[in-house]
Amino acid sequence: MTKIRPFTFFHNPNCSKSRACLSQVATSKKPFTIRNFIESPLTEQELIELLILHHNPIALLREAKGDEDHGTIIQELLSDPARLQRPLLTTKTELIILRPDHLLTPYL
Repeated sequence: MTKIRPFTFFHNPNCSKSRACLSQVATSKKPFTIRNFIESPLTEQELIELLILHHNPIALLREAKGDEDHGTIIQELLSDPARLQRPLLTTKTELIILRPDHLLTPYL
C-alpha cells in the first residue's frame, strides 16, 4: 500500500503557477518531496489517497463537469494526468490546492 508523505509537492512543469511554487519550494529549507506528476504519473492508490486528503475531491479534476464520482475522477486522472489540479501540497492531514500560490507561504 502506498502512503503519500507529508510535504509532497505535486508539480506540472507546463503550469506557470506550478513553476512559481516550485521555485519557492526548491529554495525552502524544509524537506519537501517534489513529484512531477506528468513524468511520474500517480497510481490509482495514490489518487485514492489524494481524494481522501482533500475535502472537495471534484476540485482535483481540472475542467470537471461537477457530477463526477470518485471512480470517474480516478479514471480521468489515470488516463490524463495533466487534468490533475495543480500545484498541490500534502500536509500530515490534508491536501492543499495552491491556488492562489500564496497559500504555500505558511509551509515554507
